[in-house]
Amino acid sequence: MKKFIYSFICLVMLSVQTSYCEEVPIDEGTRVTGRVIEAKKVIDQIMEVPEKGIPKQFFGQCSAIAIFPSVFKGGFIFADKYGQGVITAYNKEKQEWSNPAFFTISEAIFGFQVGVEATDLVLVIFGDDSLQGLFKDKLNLGTDILVENGPVGNISDVNSDILVKGGVFSYSQNKGVFSGVSLKGATMTPNNIANRDYYNEDVTVKELFFEENKKLVLPNSCLELKKTLDKYTDKVFPDEVQN
Repeated sequence: MKKFIYSFICLVMLSVQTSYCEEVPIDEGTRVTGRVIEAKKVIDQIMEVPEKGIPKQFFGQCSAIAIFPSVFKGGFIFADKYGQGVITAYNKEKQEWSNPAFFTISEAIFGFQVGVEATDLVLVIFGDDSLQGLFKDKLNLGTDILVENGPVGNISDVNSDILVKGGVFSYSQNKGVFSGVSLKGATMTPNNIANRDYYNEDVTVKELFFEENKKLVLPNSCLELKKTLDKYTDKVFPDEVQN
């Protein structure tokens, strides 16, 4: 009986993943391009209703934003969260978003779990130390970096150590509803193969975040994602402050 249930769940997970891949629009003929397109959609969806979205001031205050469209969770007894996505860093001095770097997020959970669930994850990352942690081979959320469920809506004051000491505010979307999500124990790792497939050359996360490779050819989906993030970022220029 257990063997039958496990086989059934595996088939359901496969069908969900296949369905997701078929719905992803591919403009440059690669699956990694679809992830960037979907990341843009997730940001637009979460900011569609400002009262329920990420506080807008966070876009200009954070060091980076991670977007993982359709993280799958499912299993029997031993569950697993797994997803592919992108992270783009924010340069406060230039007030610009970097080229996206591809990452994988995964988490193993022990307990009674039956069924399959797809969730969009958005992680708003604060602090220079948190940003530096992304250059490692592996970053453990909740261990290497503080993680909290993120506040939502138009709020003027946020009381959290994350804004002072650095860390991550996490958000999730399941069936169109955004909320906080527990990610303690999850691991984020750079996906160097996806970076190479997307940019057609070997490039490191650091090079992408600090745009050290000036000859890099940027796909259109990359520019569209940066434009979308820029749209939600409140910018303050020195001349405007003085006036």
